[in-house]
Amino acid sequence: MTTIVNRENKVTIPAEVGRRMGIKPGSRLDRQPVEGSDEILVRVIPDRGRLARRLLGAGRALSTERDAGADLVGDRAADIQTTAAREDSKFPRTSTTPIDQQLMTLSPGFP
Repeated sequence: MTTIVNRENKVTIPAEVGRRMGIKPGSRLDRQPVEGSDEILVRVIPDRGRLARRLLGAGRALSTERDAGADLVGDRAADIQTTAAREDSKFPRTSTTPIDQQLMTLSPGFP
């Protein structure tokens, strides 16, 4: 698409391009010359509202309804159980370590 620069060095963005790129009055554009070329790279800088809409829902996996600490302790306990089961088959345990004792109090069902 070709546009013409006016006397004030302003360029009109074709309506089709503006619609496709979400450019409205007040939109900010970043222009950078491409080195070694006679081209200019133009990038639309999204406004805060658009950025917020893009991020909306991105943190649902981190919901406050979940207890991340308890999840981590449970995951760690499961990892230790798996590792302990593998090790027990090679070297049977005779006692628990202090870490095992702490996890037993934090995580019910830990062996």
